[in-house]
Amino acid sequence: AENEKAIADLDSELAGKLAKKMHAEAVIDGSSLGQVASQTLPNILATREDLDVPVLSPLIGLDKVEITRIAEKD
Repeated sequence: AENEKAIADLDSELAGKLAKKMHAEAVIDGSSLGQVASQTLPNILATREDLDVPVLSPLIGLDKVEITRIAEKD
């Protein structure tokens, strides 16, 4: 779980830098609460602390089955 959080922190840092370079107004991520041990609300929020743009998480309340079903739609 510690390694997963470190990777998520790095992903957020890179997303923030890219958003700034592209003059983006927000970042969209694929966070979903509770799908893995590291995806608790405190951990998700911690990875966003240093971002200067809002993070939109359209999958946040969906479970693995729902996400898979959406991904497999034609």
